[in-house]
Amino acid sequence: MAADMTIKCGDVLPYLNDTLTYSDGSAVNLTGASVKFIMRSLTATLPTVNAAATIQSAIAGTVRYAFTSTDTATPGRYQGIWQVVFSGGQQMTWPTVGSLDIQVEENSVTTSAAPLLASLGQVKDYLNITNVDRTRDQKLITMLKAIGPVVEAITGPIVQRPITNEMHDGGSDRITLLHGPVAQVTSVVEYLANVEYRLQQIPAGRPDLGTMWSYMFEKDRSIIRRAPGGGTQVFFGGTDSISVSYIAGLEAVPPNVTEAVCELVRVHFQATQQGRPRPGGGFGSDDDAVNPIMGFFVPNRVRELLVPNRRHPSIA
Repeated sequence: MAADMTIKCGDVLPYLNDTLTYSDGSAVNLTGASVKFIMRSLTATLPTVNAAATIQSAIAGTVRYAFTSTDTATPGRYQGIWQVVFSGGQQMTWPTVGSLDIQVEENSVTTSAAPLLASLGQVKDYLNITNVDRTRDQKLITMLKAIGPVVEAITGPIVQRPITNEMHDGGSDRITLLHGPVAQVTSVVEYLANVEYRLQQIPAGRPDLGTMWSYMFEKDRSIIRRAPGGGTQVFFGGTDSISVSYIAGLEAVPPNVTEAVCELVRVHFQATQQGRPRPGGGFGSDDDAVNPIMGFFVPNRVRELLVPNRRHPSIA
């Protein structure tokens, strides 16, 4: 269900306008009354907003709240109410049943936001929804955010993200990073007791550049401890004696992953639309046999599309 109002994160417009009425449809006379707007996040224990609202027309029962940038600083879903205190001191709340549904939408173009494996435009095109139809945009974005971790549980990291202070045991001349693909290694620190030694990366294929405190990174996720003269040496022994920070993920989302994401959105979007077939096509075939992964059903077609990027099994 669409929110009663949607506003972008950090914005102060549009205003929240409402007309307060009784159950018979007649307008509330606000002459001499004061009105507050109160808004709380679904997960918060205290209101985000508890401030005076403006009475636009006392006779017509129309009210307005002007958001501040602080009010809309955090994206998410909020509950809102109007709290009226009449001239005689009586208090009444609108709506009298339930609450207003306010959506503060992430402004992903201008602010830092979690990257998606497919764009809203790509998904809408896949579903044959025109760009001018924005009534289901928020629903689709929410699905894209939820589906990302499901896909990456199968493939490993696709969207680039930092992995900080991943710990490894010493005693060997090489270690294998836990997450791949790896775009860049940013630091390798070796510990001997309480002393840390920061290692310097040398280019792959140039072991002759090795020093006493150097390492080489290879694309199979290996970190090799290099030594002077082109040889290797053993990392200091001990549990969690090596700390590695790196960037895992790909520079771009492969087309097969985008296709898989769009298909997975279609399956779950269709299910929430009361079993309606995909616009321009019928229901899925027998290939839509499903297996549960992280609470989502992942059809065979989606899993097959993800095969080229499937993560390698980890060895405990």
